[in-house]
Amino acid sequence: MVNSRIGALEDQLEALQNAGAADATIQAAQQAVWDAHRYTNRALAEEPLRLITYVANQEHPYSEVITADYIMVNPYINDAFAAGASFTDNQDPNEWKPAAISSGYRDRTENLPHAGILTSPMYLARYPSTDTNRNRARARWTYYFFLGVDIEGLAVRPMNGDSLMDVENPTLNNPDCAVCHEIMDPVAGAFQNWGDDGQFRDQCGWYTDTMAEECDRDALPWVGYKEFGAPYVAGDLWYRDMRSPGFNTSLLPSNENDTSLRWLGQQMASDDRFAEGTVRFWFKGILGREPTPLPGNSGDIYFNSDMAAHELDKLYINQLATAFTSGTAGTGENGPYNLKDLIVEMIASPLFRANGSNTSLSIDEQYALGHTGTGRLLTPEQLNRKIHALIGDHWQHVWNADRNQLIEDFYGFYGGIDSDGVTDRNTEINALMATVIERMSNEMACNIVIDEFETPAAQRLLFRSASSTDTPESDAGASAIRTTLTELIERLWGPDSATTEEIDAAYELFVALRNERIDNNATTVLATNNDSATNDENDEFCSLDWGEPGAIVEDSNQVLRPWMGVMVYLLSDYKMLYL
Repeated sequence: MVNSRIGALEDQLEALQNAGAADATIQAAQQAVWDAHRYTNRALAEEPLRLITYVANQEHPYSEVITADYIMVNPYINDAFAAGASFTDNQDPNEWKPAAISSGYRDRTENLPHAGILTSPMYLARYPSTDTNRNRARARWTYYFFLGVDIEGLAVRPMNGDSLMDVENPTLNNPDCAVCHEIMDPVAGAFQNWGDDGQFRDQCGWYTDTMAEECDRDALPWVGYKEFGAPYVAGDLWYRDMRSPGFNTSLLPSNENDTSLRWLGQQMASDDRFAEGTVRFWFKGILGREPTPLPGNSGDIYFNSDMAAHELDKLYINQLATAFTSGTAGTGENGPYNLKDLIVEMIASPLFRANGSNTSLSIDEQYALGHTGTGRLLTPEQLNRKIHALIGDHWQHVWNADRNQLIEDFYGFYGGIDSDGVTDRNTEINALMATVIERMSNEMACNIVIDEFETPAAQRLLFRSASSTDTPESDAGASAIRTTLTELIERLWGPDSATTEEIDAAYELFVALRNERIDNNATTVLATNNDSATNDENDEFCSLDWGEPGAIVEDSNQVLRPWMGVMVYLLSDYKMLYL
């Protein structure tokens, strides 16, 4: 698909370059082309998530995510799809509206048969097909995401290859294969109109004798199926050597051939498993883990505990699904299948709110309940939002304040995903991630302390109760330091964390760091510049203000570096990194 906006901008850029326009003008045009590419690609990737957001915000039934007769577009993919939507600001990538793809797609004169996420270009591209896979991967993930059914876990795969010998078309005729394929293949057939890369009917059907340039389209490959001697018959939309398109025991009606995924979405939305599948889909997003699987080894020492954990999760999943279906979840005012109400119900459940510190439970009970409640490692995105909310800024690049190092430079190192080759987030911190946190806390602590103490006390966020003259030698100074430590711990770690033990430990760290500097006659210079370059050889680089009004250049009381050490300690603690 071609984005007309990008094409027009590239033409304008070429014209400017050929005309010898000023460098600034060419650079602005190049930036416009780059922004158009970037915003278009990002919008394509976000579209399924924007659909879920729209359905939730509009209080529509959640089933609409697989039945919607529209696609979400912003100004950029609206151009790509020629969807015809209008926007308040055609340059705003964050303005989204529902629309239908029609004449702008493969010379169609009518709207595409949308079916929510099932027909989303990104969903189809994320799970591409092949001439041999034949949409089975799409069927597998559709079952998993929307009905909570893991087809690959339905049966044990045969270990003996002989069971597959001498059987023609084993996925259709061999019982060892059919146990999964009789469920999966009809749904694969429901994707019959969508090609391997997610395009609608992107292949030609059987050519006429005149080899006309235009032909009836389908999504079936030529090589291996349409070539001479293959089972293809002109007009076919699906393979004749596979089960017919359908769902459960229902076959796709012939009048739904053009709208097979729309039919499938409606069938799945009315299936009894849809509510439980929705709970299971959101389970990890809300609770930070997958539901406990059914244990398979009865001889395992923790079998009973694992079974208890599995049954506990299953109990609450069933209760949540029932409330979701009946419309009694959350406030119960928004009707059945309301996503917001389901999320409220999940957060209010013991699975989210359970406290794992109950030592009166037996060892087996503690093991079974060990994964309930919170306590999971924050993702890079979550940690970034937490830091920004608590401190007021992100981890800046030393030479570029706008660059977010946690989300950009160190994103992959700290367990980020690219939704392609890396799709699973780290749930446990490793040595590399710990190194990232060490660097982040050291770099952030310096700027945080300097910026705070260069700001009038009444306008500070973190150090309102301390000044650069407060030292442990005086009662007033010691009291101000302890008060500030209490405020910092409560803000960064949570109110329950500001215990006497934690405050004492942080105070002792502050005193020890300060005494070490004094005992070693450390420099009091924080950051030198051309106007005060008297101790360059002893300079401990922190922040170059280059003579800005109010800049702190020297710390005669040796308290700012200890405060930085305390901030490193607080920012790198597990209470900051975990939920």
